[in-house]
Amino acid sequence: MRKIILAAALTAALTLGAAPAFAVGGTTNIKVTTDATAISVTVPTSFTVTGPAEGGNLTGVPAKTVHKITNLSTYPIYVSDIKAEKQGGWELASSPLTSATTSVAGVTGDIYMKLTPDGATGTVDPWVLKAVGSAPKGWTVAGKSVGAASGVDLQIAVEGSISPVKKVVATDPAVNVVYTVAPGTAPATP
Repeated sequence: MRKIILAAALTAALTLGAAPAFAVGGTTNIKVTTDATAISVTVPTSFTVTGPAEGGNLTGVPAKTVHKITNLSTYPIYVSDIKAEKQGGWELASSPLTSATTSVAGVTGDIYMKLTPDGATGTVDPWVLKAVGSAPKGWTVAGKSVGAASGVDLQIAVEGSISPVKKVVATDPAVNVVYTVAPGTAPATP
């Protein structure tokens, strides 16, 4: 009889011990910080074009399949800023130039160049060379698939023109274009 009472008491103790005396609740907010410091991207480094000394359209511009930004990261990137640094006595023009355009006195000439992306996601705007940096609209490049050998390209069509030149030059630097890229997608513009 004593064993039965002990067994019943032990069963009751285990049953009561499993039931909580008070209900306590709460939430845990878990935050994640992603590390995207290892952006892997290639940007165009150099190309040479030819402009007629009397002014007009540039020839020899690279094909958009050659002039491109390639995202080798597995997450999207976007061009957050582009600016042009003039070199060699060239001035930057904001509109196409012809043989009738007068260049700024004392410089080699004026150069106009427009870069138009192809393959970006969403609506994109072309970008015209300018000294003040600006965020181009929609220049976003998707990330490559995990394990893929090649990246995702943002092909850039190039067109341009020059004014009549003040001096004839042989392959002198005219403009250095600086691309700044960031992880993520381009923010919407108002």
